[in-house]
Amino acid sequence: MLALIAPAHAAEWWMQPAVRAGAEYNDNIRFATGTTEKATGYFVSPDIGFGVAEENWRVTGGANLKSVRYSSVDDLDADDYRASLNGRYNTQRNAWTVDGSSAKQSLLASDVVDADTGLSRQDRDRRTKALRPAWSWAADERTQLRTDYGYTDVRYDYDAAADLFDYRQNSGAITLLRDITPRWQISASFGYADFQTRNPTPGTTDYTARSETTTAQVGFTHMLSETLRIGLTGGSRRTKFDQVVRCAVRLPSGVCLFPGFSTRSETDSGSVYSLDVSQDFPRSRIVFRMARSVEPSGGGSQVESDSATVTVDHRLSERLQLTLSGQGYRHRTVGGDTTLVDRDYYSGGPRISWMLTEHWTLDSAYRYTHLKYPGGGAEANQNIVSMTLTYRWSRWTISR
Repeated sequence: MLALIAPAHAAEWWMQPAVRAGAEYNDNIRFATGTTEKATGYFVSPDIGFGVAEENWRVTGGANLKSVRYSSVDDLDADDYRASLNGRYNTQRNAWTVDGSSAKQSLLASDVVDADTGLSRQDRDRRTKALRPAWSWAADERTQLRTDYGYTDVRYDYDAAADLFDYRQNSGAITLLRDITPRWQISASFGYADFQTRNPTPGTTDYTARSETTTAQVGFTHMLSETLRIGLTGGSRRTKFDQVVRCAVRLPSGVCLFPGFSTRSETDSGSVYSLDVSQDFPRSRIVFRMARSVEPSGGGSQVESDSATVTVDHRLSERLQLTLSGQGYRHRTVGGDTTLVDRDYYSGGPRISWMLTEHWTLDSAYRYTHLKYPGGGAEANQNIVSMTLTYRWSRWTISR
């Protein structure tokens, strides 16, 4: 995000490059539940951030590349990227924003934890494109109406044994917010998500399964003090799952041997909620989040995701910072019988960041992960130790 807004009629342009390099040791690189495979990886990751802003608008963006090479498992070598572009335009009562991104990630080498983590024990590249515009309108000084739309398209490299399905999702939400007092805010929202998935067999273009989820929630945000904040939303969801089968028997090559058409529909309902608590101290900050939501997944259906995360940041000195983090996820299939995607994920560990100079930073981290598949009772454990050296150039700015 841009820290400074330029004076009226004078655009502030900025750019800031950086490069990271490091190594990590992983004692179970494939999340195997039986015989494990150890690996040491080395990576280099250049990135750049940029932006431009005037009094009532701004545009920011960034691009990142990451190349990873492993000493003993060449088939897991990865070259990932991510690019994003964000814009905002303000008037007296209105604000328009749009966020767009494109990314390619290796599922086993990725640091991102989501509904695909642990889904496949085969490494596959995932390509994601996302677009999220939003509009908000201030009816008065205390009331705001916000609308959001999201489009996500995800595709996986094809492999017959990977059991991953390409998908796309369109979602939207409308939210009404009201400031009761300077410390109290209440909200009500309605959301809708249309999830469609297809088998990524080469030549397949039809989306063969669909689920629609509607949600209704109410909530509040309260500043208990200058340093303690709590937010809570909760409500219900209803998911309608339709599976369309256009071929009764399909050969491994993808050729349909016996064409056919059938559908199966069912409805599933449940609850959704989110709880956020943050506490600031003179040298520390604690953030806790617990939530239940419905998320898209490459397993062929949406999943109900229960999550809990806690992060503690503590500044040991002006140049040294300690971060302790823990997270747990419980994923269960929504509206179908694809129980192979059900899994429990727990992870946590410390990170120490040392600012060597104004431009150089050294990070050391350890992370333990436990993955369990309730359907078959299989479990996997993983330990990762990593070290990263970062050089960040000073921000280059131009005012015009």
